[in-house]
Amino acid sequence: MKLTKPQWLLLVDVDEGDGKASDTYPPAKKLVELGLCRWEPQKYGQKLVITEAGRKALKEAP
Repeated sequence: MKLTKPQWLLLVDVDEGDGKASDTYPPAKKLVELGLCRWEPQKYGQKLVITEAGRKALKEAP
């Protein structure tokens, strides 16, 4: 799967526990659309959480 640099960097950040991104941010929307991340409701808004597919994509990256 080919990700853009912003998508890739966001996926790495989410994997490291920093899932802060606007739900209108195109790279975040694409990661959710691809099933690599999902939105998790929080007390104040929501955050991105990596999925198993997202972890697999990180391991398979060159």
